[in-house]
Amino acid sequence: MSELFASLFADHAAWFAIPALIGTLFFGLRLVLSVSGLDAVVDVDGPDVPADVHQDSTALFKFFSIQSALMFCLGAGWTGLAAYRGLGMSWSESAIIAVIGGVASAWLLLWLLGSIRHLEAKGNIPVDAALGCEGDVYVTVPSAGSGRGQVRVTIGNRQRTFNALSSAGELRPPARVRVVQVNADRSLTVAPADACERAGSLSDADRSA
Repeated sequence: MSELFASLFADHAAWFAIPALIGTLFFGLRLVLSVSGLDAVVDVDGPDVPADVHQDSTALFKFFSIQSALMFCLGAGWTGLAAYRGLGMSWSESAIIAVIGGVASAWLLLWLLGSIRHLEAKGNIPVDAALGCEGDVYVTVPSAGSGRGQVRVTIGNRQRTFNALSSAGELRPPARVRVVQVNADRSLTVAPADACERAGSLSDADRSA
């Protein structure tokens, strides 16, 4: 144990070990939270998301900046430590290697995240396609003008979760609803599915008369 501690922190190795450990710890923590869904970047067009939420460019830049900073620390720390301890380079040479390793690691992460977002965007379904579709209430939707809830709507063969407003009274889970309007903020206005069916039947009867 003492040998491990010495290899990490003795001499000038701490300059590499500390960033490496900090980057590994926090990047690993964020990864675990993301996988568990507790720290996910929410995208309405991704599967099983909690809401129709789109981050603005500032929030997205902040997310990428945090991730890339953690990856830089991780990559630079371990690369520099490997050069300093494993290859026996001088501290200055190891520092140069560390910077190169950190930049390469951060660039690789940004490239991977960008590729993932590009693939997700290619599979997105326009929110306008939800108009007329049916779904069920996921979180209680208050009566008209009283706030928002959430509904799960199946578009094609894919289920999406959206913020929703009621066109009439309160809607509680697991009530069936139909999308009657797509709003500018990408939320949906919904009505009870059975009410829409009754209205459609009355319209057909009127036209027949």
